[in-house]
Amino acid sequence: MNSVFRGAIILDSDLYCTFIILNQFYSNITYSEMHPMQIVIKFVHTTFLLFNSGKCRFMGKSDLNTVSIILDNIVKCLDTSISIPLTISTQTVSFQLDVVHLNLHNIAKCIPNCMFEAELFPALTIDLWKPLHVNVFASGKVIILGKDSVHMKPVIEEWLLSKLK
Repeated sequence: MNSVFRGAIILDSDLYCTFIILNQFYSNITYSEMHPMQIVIKFVHTTFLLFNSGKCRFMGKSDLNTVSIILDNIVKCLDTSISIPLTISTQTVSFQLDVVHLNLHNIAKCIPNCMFEAELFPALTIDLWKPLHVNVFASGKVIILGKDSVHMKPVIEEWLLSKLK
């Protein structure tokens, strides 16, 4: 399961100075001056992005506990005082359904609150769990977009599998 987490930290210095500090602790780190300016640190199963605003993202195959530990370690390396609580929320979850191939045209006829227009987007978009959006691709790949996507994954996966039988 791939996830995207976002959070924020207070930076005591500009992004380049932050990069110089973190570069002493992490080997797979890069700094990009391109818009948006960002620091990228690659870990085994996740990638960390830190922006000039102090907002950050984690993307990859990591759970909330792992991401929290990595973020705590980064904050310790920066020796920064945090005046706001660290917030990490799940933004996106993707997973693979155990199916061979899906006929999205036929499925779209049977599911309420969905949209499938192959000319515009190659996935069936289901809006049954607002504010979450669920995209189902013909390969069986599912992407859940929204704040509570990790908590809703089992419910959505079970519902999808029941509809596809």
